[in-house]
Amino acid sequence: MRKSLIFKYFATFSSIILISFTFFAVVLLTQFNSFLSKQKATLLSYNAEIISSLGTQLIGASDYSRNIETTMSAVAHSIGSAIFITDTEGNIYIYSSNAINDQNIDLNSHIPENALNRIKNGPYTETGFLGGFFHDIYYTAARGIYDQSGVHVGYVFVCTQATDLKIMVSEMLRMITIAFLIVLSVVFIAVYVVTMRMVRPLKQMSYAAGCMARGDFSKRIETGRQDEIGRLAEAFNHMTVALESLERMRRSFVANVSHELKTPMTTIGGFIDGILDGTIPQSKQKEYLAIVSQEITRLSRMVVSMLSLSKLESGEMVVNYTQFDLAEVARQVALTFLQRISEKNIEVVGLDQLPAVPVQADADLMHQVVYNLFDNAVKFTPESGTIMVKAEVSAFNVSMSIRNTGKGIRQRELPLVFDRFYKTDKSRSVDKTGTGLGLYITKTIIGIFRGTISVNSVEDEYTEFKFTLPANNNIEE
Repeated sequence: MRKSLIFKYFATFSSIILISFTFFAVVLLTQFNSFLSKQKATLLSYNAEIISSLGTQLIGASDYSRNIETTMSAVAHSIGSAIFITDTEGNIYIYSSNAINDQNIDLNSHIPENALNRIKNGPYTETGFLGGFFHDIYYTAARGIYDQSGVHVGYVFVCTQATDLKIMVSEMLRMITIAFLIVLSVVFIAVYVVTMRMVRPLKQMSYAAGCMARGDFSKRIETGRQDEIGRLAEAFNHMTVALESLERMRRSFVANVSHELKTPMTTIGGFIDGILDGTIPQSKQKEYLAIVSQEITRLSRMVVSMLSLSKLESGEMVVNYTQFDLAEVARQVALTFLQRISEKNIEVVGLDQLPAVPVQADADLMHQVVYNLFDNAVKFTPESGTIMVKAEVSAFNVSMSIRNTGKGIRQRELPLVFDRFYKTDKSRSVDKTGTGLGLYITKTIIGIFRGTISVNSVEDEYTEFKFTLPANNNIEE
């Protein structure tokens, strides 16, 4: 079963807090217990010393027992302890009033000898049963009593039950536990709020991803955060826009391919059927077969272009870098259009004046670039029009432009001319053989060599295509 981020965060933070609290509580209670024990031992030892000194001063006085008992009772009540005095054999003969009411002290018994032996060595404190004298754990401080000549005459014991300290420690533990529960509640609320704020964009991304899987790319992640989640949402939105654009291109590509293939195939099928069923007379069959041949040639050219495009976009095209003169390539390409140029009486200007344009690239691919641009120029240049070729060479790049006179391209269509299957001549009155892939392939090839290509046009005046490549020393294979 999948666990939510809220559960994971709460479990993690709760575990950390619980471990930290347990460690803190153990250390705090240990230190607190040690501190109270030392304080209690110091207090009992101090009062035992007072009673011992007082006993030494009062020994031999007629009212010795009454005076010292009064003092013992006052001290016992003030510090909440039991005080009693024994002889050297451990028999109790003077005790405070608290000792009488203490059910854990048997006033008829005597201090065990093993405890007395420890006390004989000097001032003594312990936490325990005083050799079995007590039935519960007591804090005990003991001192010897000596007469004024220094003779040992007895012992004074100041005792208090350890249960009082346990109650204080338990109370402190209770307060720490309450504080922990309060902190845990606050942490739970904080973790819930923070996690929900963090999870919300992730949920939106999950929902948007599901929509994209169904073909809906309209969903966007709205977040004003500047952290990693915000950057992730921003990257997701960019990805969505890119996928949406890619999907539009894919659909447009499929539609255009379908249209471009359907039109000549319909023409070919119609003419062939007309010839076979006798609708087209025999005298015109040769004319219509010539049209069929042209359509087949166009189909073949389209297939070749699409295969080339596929190789370029997939990176399968092998690029062979060589050093060559781009101006010479332009002149060779112009020769292949000589018949069409002569038929339309087109004047080509600038070819014989081109400077040497050394480039390091694939000669065949750049030949295709120049060929596509020349083909486009010759196709759309009117009778007796002009084609102008220019080239520029600098330390950083080389460029070549091909301009032709004619109707030009409308401004709103300029950004579209490099799209796949886009044709400015939608009526096909001029472009009867084009596939709509030439300029897109041209731009793709220029991009391979990290160059740029642009188009500029003025309606009813001219259209100019210009491409730029990095200079030789800036091109890396």
